[in-house]
Amino acid sequence: LPRQLRATLASIWLSQAATEARVARSFGVIHRSLSRLDADPGLVALAARAVDDEHRHAALCEELAGRYAGRVVGPHASLSHQRPAHAEASSPALRAALFVVGQCALNETFASAYLDAARREAETPLARAALRALLEDEVDHARIGWAYLSTLSPALRAAVSDWLTRSWSATSASGAASSC
Repeated sequence: LPRQLRATLASIWLSQAATEARVARSFGVIHRSLSRLDADPGLVALAARAVDDEHRHAALCEELAGRYAGRVVGPHASLSHQRPAHAEASSPALRAALFVVGQCALNETFASAYLDAARREAETPLARAALRALLEDEVDHARIGWAYLSTLSPALRAAVSDWLTRSWSATSASGAASSC
């Protein structure tokens, strides 16, 4: 590959390493939240494993950055992590549920779709293999949120549904207005 393209790819993979490390911190919060909420022990264990998965993802991305750069790179940047406050949520249980569902069911599902598209478009076996490894774990991480959602009480599930519906409506309305 041309030197400039290799440098660009190294930068992209190093940036992804920083993002994966930040997601590891999010899964630490999810693990603690699920533990405090007495969630299904299997989900708690999956969340703990997800922390390790995301650290492994960061190392994999940093390794790819180094391969494209032709030298050891890193450490990756440390990105700030700020948990959404969900200040308008009516209870701590709803705030925790919104974070778990938002991070896992929504973010990890969207990440899975993105990684799958990137994998299909990747031109090198190395990038395809790395993207496949990331994708396999992200699908499992998304399942944590969907499975947790299925265990919520009907009242808490309805509150999450109402919150997401209002958020989506507000987002859609602002997006529609800005695209006109």
